[in-house]
Amino acid sequence: MPEKNENNFNLIRVCAAVFVILAHSFALLKKDDPLTKIANSEGFGSLGVCIFFVISGYLITKSFMNSSTKFSFIRSRILRICPALSVVVLLAVFVLGPCLTKLSIGEYFTNPRTWSYLQNIFLTKLQFDLPGLFSDNPFPHSVNGSLWTLPIEVFCYLLTFLAGCLFFFKRRVFLLLSFLGLLLFEWTVMSKDELGSQSFLWLGALSSVIKFAVYYFAGTVIYLFRDKLKLNNWISLIFVAILIGSAKTPYFQFIECLVLPYLVIWLAFQRNPLVLKYNLLGDYSYGLYIFAFPIQQTIWHFLRHVNVTQYFLLSFILTLPAAILSWKLVENPFLALKKRKRDLSNVVPAVQAEMVASTK
Repeated sequence: MPEKNENNFNLIRVCAAVFVILAHSFALLKKDDPLTKIANSEGFGSLGVCIFFVISGYLITKSFMNSSTKFSFIRSRILRICPALSVVVLLAVFVLGPCLTKLSIGEYFTNPRTWSYLQNIFLTKLQFDLPGLFSDNPFPHSVNGSLWTLPIEVFCYLLTFLAGCLFFFKRRVFLLLSFLGLLLFEWTVMSKDELGSQSFLWLGALSSVIKFAVYYFAGTVIYLFRDKLKLNNWISLIFVAILIGSAKTPYFQFIECLVLPYLVIWLAFQRNPLVLKYNLLGDYSYGLYIFAFPIQQTIWHFLRHVNVTQYFLLSFILTLPAAILSWKLVENPFLALKKRKRDLSNVVPAVQAEMVASTK
């Protein structure tokens, strides 16, 4: 499997974010997602989020194994998630809320739920409403419904950290068997609604946590077995045919868990020079994901007579500049701190060695 930095992960993540925006264009207008009619799945949004988790599992495992220290791994995860999340939460509370709430400014800022919304920055207890905001929308009271998957993502980071500290990555067969056990557990136990609907910790429904963890650790397993796993075009075509053939069957979601991770990583390492040039632009996927929902709710607040196509296109057109600004002004500068720290850690030993040599 290729180990080059030249890959299509950024572009695939942007496509996944676009899938989520498309899904919300249907959901926020109370329309049916057409993908649910084609395949036995939860629609474009579920597909996009599953792709995100596969890529995260692959890249976060790689990040841990390549980190100089465990602290540097934790710092990298915080710098990736928190800065842009903080911006979107602060903008919701101090810009979107005061401008669009049905309450007076005084009522808005004296309401305890205005201030408790700031807790979303820490992803420990999500709050989706702000006082008087979007109460008349078809999907009322929800300011940023996209945030619900982020605690699950961070939880998977924590599991990666624990697995790495316990040296499980050196026992990759054990992790493969654990992944297969988790997949079997999801397929058999999670199919029972009474269990799957129960809340798990602060993360939401247990069924969702297990489902996305399966995709995340599928990415982990692929990374750990990258020296054994061959990314073959014919295998990929066969997997696509199997996936299409299983549509509208009870086995679709199980088969999707098995073949989608392989297809995502296969696409990531297709070497097309024209496609690879996209990496020069930056990674706008996170910004697209976390900024789109409040922008979509705002669009309906002002334009209440739009069809799904108009809604989707307008949502993407308005969210893309926000994502670009988020990348250039917030995300990339904070990510640069990781590189600066890494460079400094390389310089210090060299300077020390030079000082020792000069005293001899």
